[in-house]
Amino acid sequence: MFEWIKDDKSLNRVIEEILNTQNNKKSSGISGYLTNGYYKRSYFDSTAVISAIQFMLNSSLTYEELEKKINNERLNEY
Repeated sequence: MFEWIKDDKSLNRVIEEILNTQNNKKSSGISGYLTNGYYKRSYFDSTAVISAIQFMLNSSLTYEELEKKINNERLNEY
């Protein structure tokens, strides 16, 4: 498996051979296989989109303002 990845080949193909299936990337992906179906690929995709949107919303703030906002939110949690 290491040589396969080292040669820039898809780890999904390795998983498909192990499971004797096709289209692993479209179904559960590597994360689904490694977590026994607990985390599917779509979970990580949606988390990445949410993180990107959150970054865009906060990018207009300076780092100092952002730090104040984060600290205020932490105080409000308790």
